[in-house]
Amino acid sequence: MKFLEALLGAGEREDRYVEFQSGPELTRLSMAELIQAARGRAGGLLECGVEPGQVVAVAGTTHRDTVEAILGVWLAGAVPTVLPLPARMGRMEEYSRSTQAKLSACRASLLLSDEAFVESQQPVLSLPCRSFSQLKGEAAAARSTELGLIQFSSGTTREPSPVALEREAMLANVRAMLARFPGDPSLHSCVSWLPLYHDMGFIGCLLSALVAQGNLTLLRPEEFVARPIAWLEALTRTRATTSPAPNFALALCCERVREKQLGKLDLSNWSVALIGAEPVQRP
Repeated sequence: MKFLEALLGAGEREDRYVEFQSGPELTRLSMAELIQAARGRAGGLLECGVEPGQVVAVAGTTHRDTVEAILGVWLAGAVPTVLPLPARMGRMEEYSRSTQAKLSACRASLLLSDEAFVESQQPVLSLPCRSFSQLKGEAAAARSTELGLIQFSSGTTREPSPVALEREAMLANVRAMLARFPGDPSLHSCVSWLPLYHDMGFIGCLLSALVAQGNLTLLRPEEFVARPIAWLEALTRTRATTSPAPNFALALCCERVREKQLGKLDLSNWSVALIGAEPVQRP
């Protein structure tokens, strides 16, 4: 099964979902609904003149619009690169400069984001910008290309640099990971608060869930930072079996979750913990 076949296979699943949680609000789409919506986004990209192999940047938080746009880029035969939104509005000049450097480095031809971002950044960025609301068209037939993602390095020791990942290489890595899961991967479900601009959140969660055709619940990273227990509450509510996180997330839960809050948590279904990016420390 090729990369596009894996995505389209997820689009046949009415019985599997991707769920977006923002505080008490939940938005749930079946995988079939998600892929159909992404086809419409792909049609909108084609109407914008996007060609196969072109790089399209997507700047957004963890929201259905962002995910639909990313999948639409894939289905249009283009190559996504996912960028963060500004963390603090007071540092917009620095953010704009950093974003422009990334867009130039990956030779992006178009940037997609929400209306507020497009309004503020279009005057200072050297490429066309479109809001998610503008990206709607007739459902497009899926198109293939070799390149699958431009992933930027973390920038811990130097400026973030673009890394080109092929579609089939990403699929092979996801399959290798899923092969280590106990039982049928499609029977597993995942909860993640990791940002989609991070490879662990994007490939390790979103793409993996679509390939496995297992249920996925996505929280916004800022919600986890503000309330680490929100992650554990989502695991309790969904009875999810898998969840990824860097090592610091476990330490943060130990520091911030109070003993009196433990009684309402049930993590007994969480059987696969994916810990990455840091050494795993013993308490």
